Amino acid sequence: MAGPRTDSGPGCNAIALIDPGNGAEGITRQLQDLITHLRPTSIDLLDVGGDVLARGDEPILRSPLADSLTLAACAQVGASVSLLVAGPGLDGELPHEELRKLLGPVIHTFTAEDTEPIGAVLDWHLSEATGMLTAAARHSTKPRCGESSTPREKTRCRRHRSAKHPQAR
Repeated sequence: MAGPRTDSGPGCNAIALIDPGNGAEGITRQLQDLITHLRPTSIDLLDVGGDVLARGDEPILRSPLADSLTLAACAQVGASVSLLVAGPGLDGELPHEELRKLLGPVIHTFTAEDTEPIGAVLDWHLSEATGMLTAAARHSTKPRCGESSTPREKTRCRRHRSAKHPQAR
C-alpha cells in the first residue's frame, strides 16, 4: 500500500492500493499517475509485518515478490518515498528481533479510530496481514503471530532507519 501525502489541507492524505498484476513497470505507472494527479509532497510505502525489509534468503519468508516489485517501482518514480513498517513481525515472516534492528522509533500506534477509513476496503480486499493489524487495533486482545513479538508492538508503526533498502547496498 502506498499513500501519497498532499498539501491540500489538513487530513488530506490519500491511500492507494497498488495492483502488482503488471509487475514493477505497472506499479511504476500507477505511482506516476498518482503523483501526476495528486501532486504529493511525499509517498509513504506501508508494509504490514516488515517482510519488505527481507534479504530474500530467509527460510520462513513466504511472499517477497510483491514487496520486491513495489520497491523497484518506488526507485523509478523520482519522488521522496518513506518506508514504514506497521506491526513488525505481525505476519510471522520475519522475527521481531531482526526487524527491530532495522527500524527507527515508533511514529504511530494504531487505534480503532485509525481503522475506520479502511474498514470498507477490507470488506472486498481481503488481506491477512492488514486484517490482523486492524483486528489488533480494534480489540484489546492482540493476536499472537510470532513467539518473540510483544502484543503492544503489534499496533505500532516504525520508519525504516536507512534511506536505502538493505537489498540496495
